[in-house]
Amino acid sequence: MTVGQFRLGYRTMKTVLAVSICILVFSFFDNHTPVIACLSAIVALREDMPKTYSFGGLRVLGTIVGSIAAVLYYFMQQPFENKDLATFLLIPFFVGLLIVVNDGLNLNKGIVASEATFLIIVFTIPQNQALIYIFERTFDSFVGVFIALTINRLIKPPAESLEQQPTAKEKIVLLEQELAELKQEVNENTPQKK
Repeated sequence: MTVGQFRLGYRTMKTVLAVSICILVFSFFDNHTPVIACLSAIVALREDMPKTYSFGGLRVLGTIVGSIAAVLYYFMQQPFENKDLATFLLIPFFVGLLIVVNDGLNLNKGIVASEATFLIIVFTIPQNQALIYIFERTFDSFVGVFIALTINRLIKPPAESLEQQPTAKEKIVLLEQELAELKQEVNENTPQKK
């Protein structure tokens, strides 16, 4: 459905449904917010299953990598008597380290999840609750990704939107043909010098 420049597509409707299901599932847990599951579902739900698997998996892996970094941060800040100094030195170090590690593991699309997980844990979660939060956040990410995968598997777009899209090679061939036609048109319309 399109109104002017605004479009309500199947992916949007599936995302809304996935978030609704996350909220419903987490309503059965006392004092447990669905925010991470909802965000994971939004990030994971893509136009097709392979991309949904990829983004969902990277979201969960990013969460795990960021959680491990938070645990390491807590261990490394212990020897510091001045906790502000530890924060000032170690958090930027870990932010850079997370980028390098994710890039080195070819998890570039998981960098934001890693960084968000790490920063939320070290800035907002008391140290004595960090491990519980890590397990909850990882579980919540799994739930959101699972819901996104299930929705994407069960709800298919109408047949006309499933038409085969040209591959990159086919697009190149089409562009080369168009370029040849334009060159011919230019040659035909250019006055010949005598």
